[in-house]
Formats: sequence, structure tokens, C-alpha cells
Amino acid sequence: MRYLKEFNENKDVFMEYLLEFTEDGRPEELYNTRLSKLLRFVRVEEIKNYTIKGITRSGETKIVLKIGK
Repeated sequence: MRYLKEFNENKDVFMEYLLEFTEDGRPEELYNTRLSKLLRFVRVEEIKNYTIKGITRSGETKIVLKIGK
């Protein structure tokens, strides 16, 4: 019989992702539960300067990726 490892509460598990970018000089935010959807949006819209943050279960935000300024 196989046993699954217990969930480690100290491990970073992102429940949601936040994309921050500027469009026409205004700061914009876009939330999604899937990182791939945000990366596809960045590629299609050809966004050059952006930050993607992960939001943990406890509500903390941690920078996952920062491109540009």
C-alpha cells in the first residue's frame, strides 16, 4: 500500500497569481488562478514591463517574475 506524503504547510503554494503592468500610462492588475493564462496574455498583448506575483493561502504576495523596469 502506498502512502502519500503529508502536505507541508511551510511550502509556498500559490492559490492565485497577480499580473501588474501599465497600459496607456495607467497601472493595471489582472488576477488568475493559472499562471499559464497570464503568460499567454503577456505574449499576445506584447507587454514589455510587467510583474507577476503569487498569492499564498495566508494572503501573502511573493514576486514570481519581474520583466522590464
